[in-house]
Amino acid sequence: MKKTIKKQSTPTLINVLVQAVNDMSGKLHRVHKDVEKNSKDINDLKLQISFSKGAVKVLLWLAGTITTIIAVFQWIGTR
Repeated sequence: MKKTIKKQSTPTLINVLVQAVNDMSGKLHRVHKDVEKNSKDINDLKLQISFSKGAVKVLLWLAGTITTIIAVFQWIGTR
């Protein structure tokens, strides 16, 4: 017994293809929005890291300056 394969008509096939392309377009649009959001998040993280590096440098400089001042006063006090 042979199975009969029903051939789709050309307009139906075109409609299916158009729907598939529209679905892919929507998915691509969502991926594009996600990539833009991720790029913005990465730039925000870079900014936060640069602020943190600057704060650490300031704290180290202050600690060094205060330590130097204390050492100078102690050296003067022992003379």
